[in-house]
Amino acid sequence: MDPKLLNSFAAVAEAGQLSRAAARLSLSLPSLGRPVQALELKGVPSRVSAPHRAGS
Repeated sequence: MDPKLLNSFAAVAEAGQLSRAAARLSLSLPSLGRPVQALELKGVPSRVSAPHRAGS
């Protein structure tokens, strides 16, 4: 797998938002969105839900 692809995915996961990750990587949204979409097509989920706490 392409290391740049994994780096893009990790940046989105860390930033929590595609736009924030794109800004941190100095990329446009489409430039970052394409690699994330490529991973989604391979079956990698792009969003992982955090567990909800009772009363939150």
